[in-house]
Amino acid sequence: MNEKPLFMKIEYRDGTPHLLGRTREDISAENYGSAAYKRPLVMFQSVQDSIEKSLWHYERNILPLIAEDNLELTCMAAAAFRIDAIVGDAASLSRLSGVLNAYLDTRRIRQITVIDVEISRPFLATLKKEFPQATCIAILKPLP
Repeated sequence: MNEKPLFMKIEYRDGTPHLLGRTREDISAENYGSAAYKRPLVMFQSVQDSIEKSLWHYERNILPLIAEDNLELTCMAAAAFRIDAIVGDAASLSRLSGVLNAYLDTRRIRQITVIDVEISRPFLATLKKEFPQATCIAILKPLP
């Protein structure tokens, strides 16, 4: 018997929106890397992606902090939440680069997971320089 979708999201294929229903099993089975952390900041351009990745964390008994549109507010909340990891797409992590260190000691970040359709080596090198104690994990997702 099929489980009812836990989460519905809009996915665009060739510019056409499609409604995609995801069950707990679908979300939990995704390969978003190892979760060697306890307090991640989840930050994607699409709030739907942020919620979906947060549900993946909930399935692993990890409580994430979802980023706000307001970058300063996100950084203040990340410091108060005492994040130890960041999970996001390249565009969102680029926005965070150079800003988060004004709010917290970036050496506390133990893992950075980039999930995107394209991830450059220079971008990963920049993240590693900014977050020296972090393991950087790149997960390429297929184009929709």
